[in-house]
Amino acid sequence: MVFQEILEVPTAPHLHFELRDTKTEHALNPLLYGFDMPDTKAPEIRGVKLYSLTKEGYRYPNKSVTKTAALGANGYYIGENKIVVPASYLTPSGGLGLAFDVIDRLDGASNQCGLFGAVLIINNDTIFGQRTERIPFESTRFVNCHKDYEEYSQRSRKKYHKSFRTQENDLPIYTIDGLGVFNAKPGDELDVRYIAFDPKGNTSELKFKIVISAGTTSSQDAVYPSTESLQPMETRRVQGKTTTVDFGITTVYEPMKVNAANIDRSIGDAEAPVNKSYLIKIKSNAPKDGKHYLEMITAKGKKRALDLTYDDSTFYCTSKYFGSYSLKRDETGPSVVPYGFSSSTTITSASTLKWKISDSQIGIADYDLFIDGEWKLLDYDYKSGLITYNRDASVVGTKELLLLVKDGCGNVTEWKSTLEFK
Repeated sequence: MVFQEILEVPTAPHLHFELRDTKTEHALNPLLYGFDMPDTKAPEIRGVKLYSLTKEGYRYPNKSVTKTAALGANGYYIGENKIVVPASYLTPSGGLGLAFDVIDRLDGASNQCGLFGAVLIINNDTIFGQRTERIPFESTRFVNCHKDYEEYSQRSRKKYHKSFRTQENDLPIYTIDGLGVFNAKPGDELDVRYIAFDPKGNTSELKFKIVISAGTTSSQDAVYPSTESLQPMETRRVQGKTTTVDFGITTVYEPMKVNAANIDRSIGDAEAPVNKSYLIKIKSNAPKDGKHYLEMITAKGKKRALDLTYDDSTFYCTSKYFGSYSLKRDETGPSVVPYGFSSSTTITSASTLKWKISDSQIGIADYDLFIDGEWKLLDYDYKSGLITYNRDASVVGTKELLLLVKDGCGNVTEWKSTLEFK
C-alpha cells in the first residue's frame, strides 16, 4: 500500500499499526508479511491523465488531458478508447507521461487502500513499473511527487499515481530504470497497456491508444526560464527590500515561478507543496521581545502561524509552505473556559475536569495544572480543544487549582479556583 498523502496538521490521538525494518527503520507493507487478509477484489482504475513533460519528468502547466475510466465486459476502458494529444504537447527534448487514478479495497472493508503495484507498456515496451514494499522515512515526502498533488489536494481529491517520476524522486518503489517519459511525433499512434495489481495478485488492465495530432510542435524546452523560477536541483537567494529568502536543493519538486518583486509579501505558489523547508529573513524595527510570529496564508486561504527567532535587526523562520505572509504581533493570552462546570462551581464529585482552550493567533504551546502546588497530568484533544484532568483518588477535600495555558508567543492565561472534591 502506498501512502496517499503527507499530513501537515496535528490530529487527535489515534492508533497506527506499522511494521519497520529494525536495521533501516523503513516502513514495510504489512500485507507482505503473513497477514492473511481476505482479498479477492482487483484494483479499481477510475481515470487516466496524460501530461506534456520535460526530459526530467517535470510537467508543463496547462498541458494535460484527462479521461474517465470504467469497467466493462472486457476490462477497463476509456471513451473512444483513445486520447488525442495536440502536437504542441511535444517539445525538442521532452516527451509525454501518464498517471492513473487507482484505488484498491480488501474484502469486507469499505476503506480505500493505495496502489501496490503497476506496469505501463507502450508499443509492447515496458517503460514503467512500481511495487510498494517499503518506504524510507527520509524519502517519504516524495510521495507528494509520486502522485498528482494538485489534483488530489486542490481539485478533485482523485488519487492519480504517476507512471513516471522526476529525476530527483528517490522513492524505492520503482522497478524499471528510467523516468517513464516516452517520446512521440505528430501523426504517431501508440498502443498503451496499463496493469495494476495488489499483494494478492488480483489484477486490472486498461488498454487504449494515444493519437498525436498533426501540427507544429512546441519550441519550449523548459517549464520556466531559470531566471524567473526556482529549479529543484538549484539553490537560490531572492532579495527584496526587507525580506531575503534562501531556497536549498530540492525545496520544490518541480520548477516554480518566483516573483522577486513580490518577495516582501508573497513567496512562490500557495498551492505548491514544499519538499524541504526554506529560510525566511525579515529586516524589521519591530521589538524583538518574542511576541511576533509570521502568518502565512496558503492554499484555499488557510492561515499558518510560524515561529520566529531573531537578533537585533532581523526575524528568522523556516517554512514548509508557500503563500502570502506578514509579521503579526500577539499580546493576548489563550482562552480558557471550564467545560461541564463553571468558574462559580465550589463543590464537585466529578471524576474528570475539563477545560476548553484556544488561541486565535499563533496557537497553544503549553498547559499545566497544579492542585495545591502539585503538577497534574492532563490529556489534550487537539481537534476539540479540550484538556482533561482524570482525578486521582488522593484528590479529596478543599483544593486550590491553578491552570496555566501558554501560547507560542509566551502569553500566559491563568485560571484559578478553589474546589471541594467529594
